[in-house]
Amino acid sequence: MSQTSPPAGRPGRYNRSFSGLVVSMVVLVLAVVAFVVVRDFVRSDPDMPVVEVDYVEAVRAGQEAGFPVVYPPSLPDGWVATSALFPLGPNPEWTLGILVDGDDFVGVKVVRGDSGAVLDRVLGDPYDVDGSIDVPNDDPLLSGDWSAASEGKDEALYTQAEVAVAGPEGETAAPGAEPQTETAVVVVYGTVGEDRLVDFARTLTSATLPAR
Repeated sequence: MSQTSPPAGRPGRYNRSFSGLVVSMVVLVLAVVAFVVVRDFVRSDPDMPVVEVDYVEAVRAGQEAGFPVVYPPSLPDGWVATSALFPLGPNPEWTLGILVDGDDFVGVKVVRGDSGAVLDRVLGDPYDVDGSIDVPNDDPLLSGDWSAASEGKDEALYTQAEVAVAGPEGETAAPGAEPQTETAVVVVYGTVGEDRLVDFARTLTSATLPAR
C-alpha cells in the first residue's frame, strides 16, 4: 500500500472565545504540572507514581475553542489517562496519553494537516504502512476504513475524518440542523497490539460534551 497524505486541514470555523482560551491555558498548565508518562521513562523506573489527569477538561477546552476533538467517553479497567494536552499556538493539536496495565502505552492525537508528519512523531522514521482495517464505530464520522502503520512494537491506526466541532462556548447545532464538521487527521497509537488499538478506536467519539 502506498503512503498518502491527506490535504492540509482547513482553519477552524469559530474564533476562540476568551473563556475558551482561559480554559485551554489552565488545562495546559495542569497537564504540564501533572506527571506525564513517557514510555521509555516508565519502563526504566517502574516504581515512579502514576498521576491520573482529568482528560475531560482538555476535551472541553478543545471543543470550546472550535477544535475537532476525538476522545474516549470512558477508559477500560487498568487504563489510566496520564496526559491530556490542547496547547495554544498557530498549529494546535489535541493529545491524550494513557498508561495501560502499568506498562504499555496508548495515545490519541487529532491534528489539522499531514498524517505523515504525525506518524513520524509517534512512530519514528522510517515506519511501515501495513494496509487498511475496518473500524466500525457508533460515531458515523469515525466509522470506516482506517490505515495501519508500525515501527517495531509501536503501532498506529489513522484516518482522515470529518470530525464534529462545537461552536464558541461549546455551542451545539440547532435541533434538526446538521452538525458542523472539519477535516482532521485522527491517530491512535501505542504498544498494546493492533487488535486492542482497533477495539479502542471503535469507542472514540467526537460528540460535544453537555454544557456545564
